[in-house]
Amino acid sequence: MRSNTMKRSLVVTGLALALPFGLAACGGDDKPSKEDVLAGFDQMLAQMGMDEASLESFGVSGEQMDNYASCIVDDIYDEVSADLLNGVADGDAEAQVDISEEDEEVVTDAVDSCQGELGM
Repeated sequence: MRSNTMKRSLVVTGLALALPFGLAACGGDDKPSKEDVLAGFDQMLAQMGMDEASLESFGVSGEQMDNYASCIVDDIYDEVSADLLNGVADGDAEAQVDISEEDEEVVTDAVDSCQGELGM
């Protein structure tokens, strides 16, 4: 059985993972590769102070984070706009843009789904 602290840590991590998608800058019409989106996502998390050491302090291993990030990108890649994917691939956590309601819903659903699939 997980402790309340562990559950809260996973929720905090889930929110931290969803945040870069809402802050992504506009990119273009062509989709970046999934690998580029994942790399940009990792870069954004690091800029936000969510590096491997700080995530482990929440009780989340690097492998869990990699699996979680991959799950989210896999779930959203074919469903969200190229602008959103390019913004994440750019890896700039400081950039801001309005995210469409459709993209926001897809990302939120992916975060929730991946948390459930990975037992987070």
